[in-house]
Amino acid sequence: MNFKPTNDRVTVRPDEKAERTTATGIVLAESSESFKTGTVLATPDGFESARPGDRIAYSSHFEATVCGQRVFLVAKDAIVGVIRDDG
Repeated sequence: MNFKPTNDRVTVRPDEKAERTTATGIVLAESSESFKTGTVLATPDGFESARPGDRIAYSSHFEATVCGQRVFLVAKDAIVGVIRDDG
């Protein structure tokens, strides 16, 4: 993808939603209060909160199609944290 966000936004590929299903087969909707997660694809120059390749948790986003790919644009203030697997 050849796209670089500007200002305080990062481009994120959202993680696939893990649907929760009850024993009787009812699919439960994702709570609007839960954090979403995804992988950072691009950041503006000088952005220090996350780097491309980092998995992040975020609270809100704008959805867009960039270069034919569905991505989320996440503001710096919406990033809750960086998820690191330290093994």
